[in-house]
Amino acid sequence: GGAAPPPPPPQQAAGSASSLSDILRGVRALLDALQRGGYLAAYAIDDGDADEGLWQQRSSLSSTRLTVTLTDSAALRAALLLNGRGVSPELARPLLSAFFASRGAEVTEQSDFFLDGEYRENPKEYRPTQQLLSFTIAPSGAPR
Repeated sequence: GGAAPPPPPPQQAAGSASSLSDILRGVRALLDALQRGGYLAAYAIDDGDADEGLWQQRSSLSSTRLTVTLTDSAALRAALLLNGRGVSPELARPLLSAFFASRGAEVTEQSDFFLDGEYRENPKEYRPTQQLLSFTIAPSGAPR
């Protein structure tokens, strides 16, 4: 047996969003746990749109786009098969969405894409190895 899992973090009070840097730290911690558990081979986070000052303003400018790239996740093949059918076996998206909500952040837009990291001349040889999860988040209750 391993060490007991850490206790769940306390819920944010309604209407009080965590700092964006705290949210990003938590996203990395969740993805690190998925990687350690063997659910995915690697991940990357594109947080180039993150601006703590705008986030703290809780205004229509506070929306922040985050893109999480999952490489060789355990659900990749099933997600490809079910793509476009309104259901996905991918666990990271609902996990991250629930985490955002627990931190006073609202997901206002989301999409996903599949990517084959290797160029292939024949499009029939397309073999995606990555799933990109794109989120736009904003402090809960911030004007749009």
